[in-house]
Amino acid sequence: MIEIREYREEDCAATAKLFYDTVHSVCAADYSPRELDAWADGRVDLALWNKRFLSHDALVATDGDKLVGFADMDASGELDRLYVHKDHQRKGIARALCAELMSRSQAETFSVHASLTARGFFEKMGFAVTEEEKVERNGVTLRRFAMRMSGSERRETAALRPSSRFRSVAIAASALGACCCAVGLVCSVRLFSDPAIVSVRFAATVALAVFGGLAAALFVAVALFRLLNSGVRLSDYILSLACSVAAFVAAMLHLVVGREFSLSAASLLPFPLAVILALAAAGCAAWEYILKLNLGK
Repeated sequence: MIEIREYREEDCAATAKLFYDTVHSVCAADYSPRELDAWADGRVDLALWNKRFLSHDALVATDGDKLVGFADMDASGELDRLYVHKDHQRKGIARALCAELMSRSQAETFSVHASLTARGFFEKMGFAVTEEEKVERNGVTLRRFAMRMSGSERRETAALRPSSRFRSVAIAASALGACCCAVGLVCSVRLFSDPAIVSVRFAATVALAVFGGLAAALFVAVALFRLLNSGVRLSDYILSLACSVAAFVAAMLHLVVGREFSLSAASLLPFPLAVILALAAAGCAAWEYILKLNLGK
């Protein structure tokens, strides 16, 4: 589970290592080996590095005991450093770090000197390029971009972000959908005990029960994933939509089979609920992902 907390002095060495590893892996497509070595030579002065962190508002992202990202911003609203571990890219960690720093800042504008690699990310965050720069590092010239975003743009961006309550609705719909599917499976036990059911129908009922059980298991898995993982992955939303469709199909088939065997209305009740909740979960997942696409997630 990804956690964002304030920087501590004991994080210094880990951030320096992450800085070197990230530059030489994530940025390798945009800069030559010579440029990468000039940018991050692996000889960080930890005392100065730590002093800069302590003079800024600094945050780190952790996954258990492992530091997977960090960022810091000064009082003027300039983002000094932002790096995320190569194995944790595109999980929303960089955006979460930036959003938290901006929400804590009183600055009217925010600025950053973005690398070629990071430019697209900051543009999706709402920053605009004000100037292309060339800076010298250890005798090597590197290209980067001065970028800026106003506080009003930041507030508009924040207003578009889906709230934790919205995510909770999607989780609750997924979990309740799983419960309804499970209850429906219990109700279908009545079909198993009916001696009038021929072998073909019995086999179809068993297959239907298994299908419903898989849908329930998927719902539980997605609910737990969305609850415990603060990252954002396309697979999360695809799985949400897929299991919602699976639950919808299972519920409709149970209704058809149940009516054929003249089951009571009480036995069939969980399935209309499962349909409604499956559609709610699918709608929440789709809408949340659309919002995040618009914000560059």
